[in-house]
Amino acid sequence: ALRARFTAALESMTCLVIGGSLPRGVTPALYVELIGLARERGIPVIFDADEPNLSAGLGAQPDYVKPNRHELERLTGQTIDSRDDALAAARLVAARYHTTSIVTLGKDGMVALDGERAYYLPALDVQVVSSAGAGDAVLAGLAASLARGGTLEDGLRLGAAAAAAVCLLPATADCRREDIERLLPEVRLERLD
Repeated sequence: ALRARFTAALESMTCLVIGGSLPRGVTPALYVELIGLARERGIPVIFDADEPNLSAGLGAQPDYVKPNRHELERLTGQTIDSRDDALAAARLVAARYHTTSIVTLGKDGMVALDGERAYYLPALDVQVVSSAGAGDAVLAGLAASLARGGTLEDGLRLGAAAAAAVCLLPATADCRREDIERLLPEVRLERLD
């Protein structure tokens, strides 16, 4: 039933965000199948999961992957203590899976690697009430930009503003549009290459 509904949804899909844990009895091969179906139709795919789902889904070469520091450490076996460490690990992912990596580092911001272009976005200085769901906000910002035909850079900026807005509220992955719009001009996108 899930496959049938997913296949029907592909007809109107402008961007696919897929990830998370899978129910008991469902193998990570489901990610490979669903990502593959979207890629066959030229739909941009953003993937976010932890091991063992992360390495399995990456085998289908999603356009973008958004691990956090700990997920990337488990995938690569490398310790990530700095943005340079995150960028080095993202380069390993790019070489192996041919995907653009957006690595969220919590209070240390995020790095992104798109081919030879590397970016750093420092975390915005906000009063953090709860950071639960901030990574999901990065996904949402990137997906909103891609669905409208925007650039990766626009998506990173929007995702960073949305993540900061999520941190202002106590609920998980909740934010206000006015906070995102207010914070967006404060986002800094630095080229590292």
